[in-house]
Amino acid sequence: AKPTAVEARTELAAGNLKISLETVVEYDGFVLYRLTYGPKKGTVAVDRIRVKLPLAAKHALFYSAAGDTQGTCIQGDLLPARQGKVYDSASVTRSVCCSPTFASLFWTGDHDVCFCYAADSDKGWLIRDDAPAVEAWREGDTVALWLNLVDKRFELKGPRTLEFALQAGPLKP
Repeated sequence: AKPTAVEARTELAAGNLKISLETVVEYDGFVLYRLTYGPKKGTVAVDRIRVKLPLAAKHALFYSAAGDTQGTCIQGDLLPARQGKVYDSASVTRSVCCSPTFASLFWTGDHDVCFCYAADSDKGWLIRDDAPAVEAWREGDTVALWLNLVDKRFELKGPRTLEFALQAGPLKP
């Protein structure tokens, strides 16, 4: 078979908030998400939009994280084995080209499998300068990776769009 991609789209609504999610899944498992959120009509107040990605903790031994596209703040180490918060982009990875708490990449894995979140920029995110945009919590047999897409109150008069991607490994050749 030749390389191909599958596209999907869904619409969600909560009160006056409308969310459109476009997804492109490539043949190697790379998944690109384009999320557009805004008012159905007029304005809408948004406080929080988060994505929770539960990962098998037994495969989350190592991590790598980057805070900006210029590579000035790349971290890599053992992912702490303790329960609770094990990664926080507000304190571990400081960005110099975007919001200071934004992380453009978070990868975790072991010697055989891995999982990665990535975003080119914080465009469309609404994040505070004093709270992490990306965080990981070890909760029993799970490492929950949280993407805090909106983490402050904001009055939207029109739509905002953001993108992020996910990739699991090993990759298909």
